[in-house]
Amino acid sequence: MLVKQNRNIIRIRLGFTLVELLVVIAIIGILIALLLPAVQAAREAARRISCANHFKQVGVAMHNYHAAHGTFPPGTIYYRDDQSRNLCGPWDSTSSLRGWGWSGFILPYMELGSQSDMIDWDLWNEGAMKKWGFLHQLNYPIVSLQIDSYVCPSDPQGGEFISATGNLPPPASGAGAEDDCRMTNMAGVADSHQWFCMSGSSYRYKHKSLVNGVMGSAEGCKIREITDGTTKTIMIAEITGKGPGTYVGHYWPSKNIIDTDDGINGPYSVPGSGNPNTYNLNLTGPSSYHPGGCHFTFCDGSVHFLQEDISQLTLNRMANRYDGENVDVP
Repeated sequence: MLVKQNRNIIRIRLGFTLVELLVVIAIIGILIALLLPAVQAAREAARRISCANHFKQVGVAMHNYHAAHGTFPPGTIYYRDDQSRNLCGPWDSTSSLRGWGWSGFILPYMELGSQSDMIDWDLWNEGAMKKWGFLHQLNYPIVSLQIDSYVCPSDPQGGEFISATGNLPPPASGAGAEDDCRMTNMAGVADSHQWFCMSGSSYRYKHKSLVNGVMGSAEGCKIREITDGTTKTIMIAEITGKGPGTYVGHYWPSKNIIDTDDGINGPYSVPGSGNPNTYNLNLTGPSSYHPGGCHFTFCDGSVHFLQEDISQLTLNRMANRYDGENVDVP
């Protein structure tokens, strides 16, 4: 603005001083710092709701499967040899099966019928190829697909390829990725204490008669066998892997069963300690990247978020389908 006074021109400059500008920038920075946690919390809340919806979808699919077959699906049809059968309970006469798990059997009941139709269920052992069931090369196209309903949006590793065949060098898009499996954040709860039998350094899957959970291996569980009540017994638990870029985790086609003996976010999980058991990730137990706990689908199809500080006794009783110790869901 120019003002004439006594024939002199006085120039008046309007604007911020450097100090004022720095103060404004500092205030904006403080406001952003205060707002950012709220935005992150809102995003996590949305991701947690999405994850819970996935678990609910699985619960509904489980009951639709039960309505069609008179039983829930097997936890996993996977065992290796006569020694495994003798140690872990009665099996059929086949000496080795690398079959599918519960998450493969319920695909048609999750509006994923086209994916289910891609599976050749009859591929077991084909001579010297030594590729069984879900790991047969003709089933690579389906096991390498990501099933979004089995993936938690809060897990930074979610949907990653998992090295099931040993043919997966980094990066995952390279050679070998097409014959490996995609990750899952869901596992069937097979037992409250120990889902496996041990033979030397090898873990073997137990028969349903030797586990107290619903997702016992090889044979499905009927609702009438859940004598503690479907509203009190957990069926599916949330799980995590070793972390992004590791290719270590649970894969969705099979073998994804656990016990609850190490609690939620326990010592063998990345959220719990960052020190997972890479030899057998089934030992990590329930875990998630949601703050404070993880999701469970109960046998009535309901979904509950259980806190990681839940009593170990309470958690184990909810995993046990017939111990007669009914507990209220926290």
